[in-house]
Amino acid sequence: MSLRVEWFEDAEEDLKRLPDWRLADNVDAAVMRLANGVGFVLHVMHTDAPDEFRLLIPKMRTYVRIRRSPTTIFVERVIYRP
Repeated sequence: MSLRVEWFEDAEEDLKRLPDWRLADNVDAAVMRLANGVGFVLHVMHTDAPDEFRLLIPKMRTYVRIRRSPTTIFVERVIYRP
């Protein structure tokens, strides 16, 4: 079963600001793979802020901050580190 994907406005803007359209395409493809059950999500716990869930993208210095419900993946931000 595939999950629905909802991109927050900040994440869409992050995607548009990536330096290369191919990088943006890879990020989108990784999110779609996760929606179909394939991907590695790192749970980062914070003592003074809400926990983060990061979709890691192999061989890229980029990750996607997400939230999940039983039916939807919410893409909050795309973090790029040059």
